[in-house]
This record gives sequence, structure tokens and C-alpha cells, in this order.
Amino acid sequence: MKSLVFCLLLVSTSLVSAKEIVVVNPGSYEWSSDKVFTWEKEKAGERAKRRIASNQEITDDLMSKELKNFREKYLAAKTPEDLEKLLVELDSHYDSFPQDLKYFAALVTPMRALRAFTYKMYPLVTKEKLSHSIVLSSVLNFASMMKINVPTEQWMAGFRYTSEPLLVEDDANRFYTTEDVQNFIGKVMYPELLKAATRIKALNFSENRIVWDNKLLYGTASFQDGFKRYNTLGEAERIATLSSLHNALAGAARFQAYNVAELVSFSKEIASLYGYDSFLSEVDGVTAKKVHDVLMKSKYKNLFTLRTNGEQNMKVAFKHLKEGSRLAVVAWQELKDRPAADTDLFNPNYFDGFFNRIDRGAENVEKMMNGKTLVRSDITGEVVAVDFPSFYLNPVRDLKSLAPVNFEGGEKQITKSIAGTDGKQKTVKFRNYFYGRSVGWDLKSYSSIFPELKKGEDVSKAVRIINQSNGAYHAADHFNVFMLY
Repeated sequence: MKSLVFCLLLVSTSLVSAKEIVVVNPGSYEWSSDKVFTWEKEKAGERAKRRIASNQEITDDLMSKELKNFREKYLAAKTPEDLEKLLVELDSHYDSFPQDLKYFAALVTPMRALRAFTYKMYPLVTKEKLSHSIVLSSVLNFASMMKINVPTEQWMAGFRYTSEPLLVEDDANRFYTTEDVQNFIGKVMYPELLKAATRIKALNFSENRIVWDNKLLYGTASFQDGFKRYNTLGEAERIATLSSLHNALAGAARFQAYNVAELVSFSKEIASLYGYDSFLSEVDGVTAKKVHDVLMKSKYKNLFTLRTNGEQNMKVAFKHLKEGSRLAVVAWQELKDRPAADTDLFNPNYFDGFFNRIDRGAENVEKMMNGKTLVRSDITGEVVAVDFPSFYLNPVRDLKSLAPVNFEGGEKQITKSIAGTDGKQKTVKFRNYFYGRSVGWDLKSYSSIFPELKKGEDVSKAVRIINQSNGAYHAADHFNVFMLY
């Protein structure tokens, strides 16, 4: 369902318009300079060499008394109100905690922003049957999965915490428009994630690894015999966690950049091409050309256009994306040379057979985040010049300009003469499955991203090359959506 995927992915690289445009602010967050990044890679390699392989048994004895005490209260939580009280305690007393409890607290306290989130979304998603059906089905499926796989009181408390309304009416903070959702992401979620990243960044597990109790994730019914219950976390795991937070922050910043106020209406119209919400639709298939024709209607002229301050939000998004990529490289630098240990959360043995590919991918990531570079297909050996940062630092004014402009024509039906069972020739018809596919893009719109392309037809080739290159997948995902596969 290329068109529905098209909508969803565009949301992930853009987001909604709003009367009040939020400009995300990373404040005084300390970004990694080139010099620091080089130093961090060297230190990661040194830590790996100093590490001694160990398969010693991990128990509660290696956890701080503060984490053990809090664990008992956390695992005893049975209601949303119990959970709220504990999250408030974690946030307000954070500075007094030892490192293992700080790690846990930093990761779970952003959950407070998601209190009653499903209930708050209800007014918006019920505006159209399609969005209502998709969201409702997702929640129902998750609830069913949870009851089967993690049937514990702790998970039920968490589910109720994020889905049920508050005990005191809070309708003013429900989401009635896409603007409400955007403001929530920019004003509430981004600061919460930034606080978590700042906290994780301040920790240091290089000298003393911490112990993670998987019971905190799975609940009281898990790990009754203690088997596989505990893992140890070092700097590689901490840095990888921080990398993930920066990727989430990049998404939250992108969320503010482009106008998608008409997204619900657009999605409904695309869905009708598939026959959703209509029993009278002709079964004719949904081609890239059909999606393009809807996208270019005058009523969607503002859809996916850059908003006021969109450039600033995209620049912040790229800072987070680059920071997350650098952190991932540092984590890998340590992990690849670290002696294997069964108790490690990240065991190097998991990556056996893939070290060379990941190494090359890490090298690609570094180069792509620094500007124009040549990317080579691992399959065909072809190369293409890519300036990935320009997508963020020189954003297009209208994402629709990245959509295809030329499509394969010809006949929808192909005629062919074949021999019948009686030996006589007969004529049959079958669908031309290439009719309506994307074959050309606006070269000018891609000129900063792929600066050496000579014609619009080569855009798909450039995207294919980066899709086939280790470490370039994250960049390719930004452009795959515009191929309208």
C-alpha cells in the first residue's frame, strides 16, 4: 500500500502545521565537536582493550540498595495512580540517586508526558473512519499482545496509565487538531526527551558497570528462577542509549518543520483509491501516478510545505541526528573489540560474521554526516555523490517537489497471442504492471542532495545505490518515500 506508507513516512520526516509554531530549543546541551568525537572513539578503543572477559554470575549484590529498594515499590505498582507517584519520586529526587537508579529514572520519567495519551488522541482520530480504524486496531492489538505475552499487573498499570482518562477531567488538553499534537510534541515531549538525554550523557560507566534487572521490564511474573534475569551495562550500552534518544529528538524536531494540516483529508482521499470507506470503488490498482494526482490537487497546495521557522527546526533535527550517529559509531568502536561476556547487554558474539559490514557502515555514517561524499553500492559497485546534510540544512520549501513528475505510459492492458488447448491461436489480455510507475523526478529539487546527477531519471538510481550501501540506509529512508514504490 504505497500511498498509505507514503503518508506515514512523510509524517516521520515532517509534521503538522500549527497556529502557534513551536521552535524546539536544545538550550545549553553540549554537542560533540570533531575533536571530541575523535577523542571519544580513541577512548572507546582503549576501554575495550582494558576489559577482561568475564562470565561471572550477576546477582542483586551488585546493585545499589537504592535501586533494590525502589524496584520493590515499582514492581508493587498496580494502578495508574501508583505509577504516577513513583514517576514523580524518580524525577524529583533524581540528583540524590546512585548511577544505576539514575539510568533507570532517566529512561522512565518521560513516560509522565504520555499520561492518558490514547484518550487524549480520541477527538482527533475519530474525525475520519480510516484514522479511527487504524489507531483503534493498533491499540486493540497491543492490548491483546500484552495480555498474552506480559500478563502482569505492572504492564496493566502502565497500559492504563497511557490510555485511560485522568480521575479529574482534563478535556482542555485533549487533541482536537493536528496543531494540538504538534504543540504537544514540541512543548512537552521534546523537553522531556532532552532532559533524559542530558541525564544519560552525565553518567559514566567506564570504571564501574551497572547491573540491569530485566524484571523491571517484564514484571513480577518473570524470571522466577533467576535465569537470564540480569545484564551488565557499560559505556557502550550507555552511549548506545544516548544515541537512541538523539534519534528520537531528531524526529521530534522534524515534527515541527513542515505543514501537514490537511493530512487527514489527504489520507482519506488516498484510502478511497484502495476502496476504503467506499463500496463503489473500481478495482483498478493504485499507481504512483494516481497518488501524485491527488497530492497535486489545489486543495493540498499547503500540504508538506515548510513552515515559518521550519529551517531552524530542521537544523536542530540535524544536530540531533548527527550526534546520534556519532554516538552509535563510538559505541560500536568499543563493542567490536570488547571481550565477549554472556552477561553483557550487548554481547559482541551477537555480531559474529557482520563485523566488516558494520565497520564499513560506521565509516559511511561518519562521512555522510559531514557533507558531500561518495557512496558505493555494495551490490553493483556503482557510486553516487550524496550531500545528506543539505536535506536538513537547506530544506526544500515543499516536500511535494521531491515526488515524481514523470510516469510510465503506454497501455494498461497488454494483448498477447497464445496457443489454446485445441492448438488454435487466441488473443488474451493481461495487466501492464509497469503502467503508472514513477520514472522521473524534478532534478532541481534534488540538486543539493545529489549534486552530480545530470537528469531527473537518475534520482531513482541514486536512491537505489544508497539503499545498497551499509551505513547509508538511514539516509535512504528519507528518500524512499518519494519513489512512490
